[in-house]
Amino acid sequence: MLEIIILTILVVVGFIAAGWYTHNRNQQQARAFERELDPDSNNAGSQFRRRFDAVFEQELQNEQDADADTPKIRLDDDIDLQDSANFTLTAEQDIAVEPAEPITQEEDDPVVREWDLVIALTIMAPAETMFTGKALKHVLESHDLHFGDMQIYHRYISANRKQPLFSVANILDPGTLLPDQILSLQTPGILLFARLPGPMNGMALFDLLLESAEQMADQLEGVLCDDQRQPLTDSTIESLRSRIFEFNLTLQNEQKSAGDDYLN
Repeated sequence: MLEIIILTILVVVGFIAAGWYTHNRNQQQARAFERELDPDSNNAGSQFRRRFDAVFEQELQNEQDADADTPKIRLDDDIDLQDSANFTLTAEQDIAVEPAEPITQEEDDPVVREWDLVIALTIMAPAETMFTGKALKHVLESHDLHFGDMQIYHRYISANRKQPLFSVANILDPGTLLPDQILSLQTPGILLFARLPGPMNGMALFDLLLESAEQMADQLEGVLCDDQRQPLTDSTIESLRSRIFEFNLTLQNEQKSAGDDYLN
């Protein structure tokens, strides 16, 4: 029993001695560092600068070693990043550019797919006359057209205004129809147009556009014309229907091809 007590005392004394030694050593190092920072001590500034320079050089060397181990990405001189859409890294860490799919860009529409189709009709005032803004405002309201994007009027499906069925614009540049100026407006004609694919079937959308245009022409006592401002004929209508039919076939083929690619 006495031996256990003596052994315990020795262990406690050993811990106390080790703690005192560590504390005393830390105090000595702290005082030495304070003397280096003290501007009144001899050569304090030069000693501190030497220590700082040594640490800085070591950190700089470590960063350079890390950079040397990091693979570099090299851009070929003949690559035009603005004309490319996808980038992949090759085994040699070069940039390989895959050409982007061609797109058509219009001023009022940021991105238009190649297979988009625009069907347009015009309503022209009789020779040497003009449509008044008052009459035009009444016609637009009676056909549930609403002022919106591009500062023109649009016909939507009920309350869904994400994509218009068709739109109506002034035939005069820049084509805007501003609500606060429409009463004082005078114009020789208006433009009605629909973009396909739309929120409904292309043929049904064209029938709606044509029916609305005929009614608006009667209300305005104007002449229903094609996009070249020539009186609309049965042959022109059939030509437009043929274009829509061919467009629908192209669209179906695009969708079928995309579905096949997805399944594969």
